[in-house]
Amino acid sequence: STSISRPEYGLCLGSVMKLLAWVQYTDKVLGGDSKFFRIRINPKYEGDLGLLAHEHEHVRQWYMVTNISFFLMCTACLIFYPIVLTHPLTVLMLLFYSSMVYNAATMMSKKIRFKVEVACYAKQIKMYPEEHTERYLKHFSKFIVENYELNVSQEDARNALVEALY
Repeated sequence: STSISRPEYGLCLGSVMKLLAWVQYTDKVLGGDSKFFRIRINPKYEGDLGLLAHEHEHVRQWYMVTNISFFLMCTACLIFYPIVLTHPLTVLMLLFYSSMVYNAATMMSKKIRFKVEVACYAKQIKMYPEEHTERYLKHFSKFIVENYELNVSQEDARNALVEALY
């Protein structure tokens, strides 16, 4: 498997996931975040493969939603106005709009954001030793409730994490 290098800036094709992602280590984030295919992680969490797996899951979801959105938009153009796809700028515009769907959906819908974060935290928990799973379930369910303004209880967050894990 490919080793994961940790440059200040760089591309990462790591053993956690086989997707191209730009990983940046910066103290501009508390833990980690991702937008599109860019991942930012605080240097104090550099060796935390769980956090990297969490952010890679966001990138994987972004790739998936972007591809599906692009396919659907192109299909709609083929059905309703096929001539538009002959212009390269139109195709680039569709690709641009497709790349925005994931971020827009997670910002506008608490239900989608909850499902997305649960999937990412489940990936993160799986990267840690199994004997600590219960501790991480408690920690991350509390973190989801306190930091994402999703109007869910800690019990609901924990149950969703357990369901995603098993």
